Amino acid sequence: MIVRILGEGQYHLADRELSRLNELDGRLTRALEAGDRPGFETDFAELVAYVRRHGVARGPDYLGGSDIVLPAADSDFDDVRVVMGVDGLVPG
Repeated sequence: MIVRILGEGQYHLADRELSRLNELDGRLTRALEAGDRPGFETDFAELVAYVRRHGVARGPDYLGGSDIVLPAADSDFDDVRVVMGVDGLVPG
């Protein structure tokens, strides 16, 4: 799967990573719903770091689509809350 971090680029992650991404996304979603800004900051940073750590960066010339799009790493609580879908940031 391809995960895009806005303003940064795209990463290829093995499909087996989807379970962990959903777990991290669930924690992030709960923090947003509870208005837990410190929890949000920790959970969002962990989600972005996980993609960077476990993904293989695609070059800037890669033009393929993205399966998952994450907000920019420096997005704040309100920015992420606006783009959060019903299922969170990670579909499924």
